[in-house]
Amino acid sequence: MANNPAQFALLSRILHWLMAAMLLTMLFIGVAMVASLGNYHRLVAIHRPLGILLLILAAIRLVNRMCTTLPPFPPTMSPMERRVASASERLLYTLMFALPLVGWGMLSAGHYPIVMFGPMHLPPILPASPTLYAVLRTTHTLLAYLLFLTFLAHLSAVVFHTLIIRDRLLDRMALWPTHSRKSKIIDDKNPLTQQMETPPMITDPSSGIVKFTSPWPYRETVERIEAALLAKKIKVFANIDQSAEAAAVGLTLRPTTLIIFGDPSKGTPLMVEHPDLALDLPLKALVWEASPSEVYVGLTSPEFLQNRYGLPSSPFVEVVRFFTVLTNSGAQP
Repeated sequence: MANNPAQFALLSRILHWLMAAMLLTMLFIGVAMVASLGNYHRLVAIHRPLGILLLILAAIRLVNRMCTTLPPFPPTMSPMERRVASASERLLYTLMFALPLVGWGMLSAGHYPIVMFGPMHLPPILPASPTLYAVLRTTHTLLAYLLFLTFLAHLSAVVFHTLIIRDRLLDRMALWPTHSRKSKIIDDKNPLTQQMETPPMITDPSSGIVKFTSPWPYRETVERIEAALLAKKIKVFANIDQSAEAAAVGLTLRPTTLIIFGDPSKGTPLMVEHPDLALDLPLKALVWEASPSEVYVGLTSPEFLQNRYGLPSSPFVEVVRFFTVLTNSGAQP
């Protein structure tokens, strides 16, 4: 079965959730080892082999990561968020290697037998040294705290995007079938409708268009977008009812409205630096009705504008996030 390009490879997803469970287990065992001295030796007997197994899986995961194509970030993530996400991923990989190795070195320096299972022992990787043991023990503890904080930050970001932004970030790593809605798209050359799977937000890299599925009827969608823009103090320059203009010349067009909007205080400096950007500013949102129950909103993607005009960063990510939150606010969880 072909891998969904919007998701990580299947092996990457399996390793991710397996290692997440193991890391949580390791962290709780580490806390219990300090809090419950009566069970210390039993917990250490679990902690040691689990740490080495994590080291092995981290190596497999890194090789797999280098050999697979990563899914793109959702367009709702700003360049800064993407840099932070990439940096936190590198930090997690570093800690997944560093913690088991430091623990292995600590036991070696303390001249403790590194028992795995039954008669299976690991060789020491450092010479016995009480001073080195004390340093590595402190280092191991600090790295464990850093891993816990990094894990919490990662989890918080995922929860924020899943419950607040609702941009389906979690789908990139989902093992379960990702939710999608059946959508009827009318073929202009054929009165019959065809069925296709359409998620609430999709990006077409070839056209540079971000498309959202609206939870409201066509007219209500237009009204809600305009009201939300005005509430954000974003100016609506024009509302062009293209289906009405078509009817005025005796032609028929599915219900279609183009909303032109923007913030001159933010757009003007960009156009000063990049005059050609005025071709795409003010920004535009296209609302159209494929059928009475299928309404869509389309935008030009921030990455497309960034690449087209050579912008140093993508200044329009917040617009995509705005429409993501808006269109998801009326959808069922």
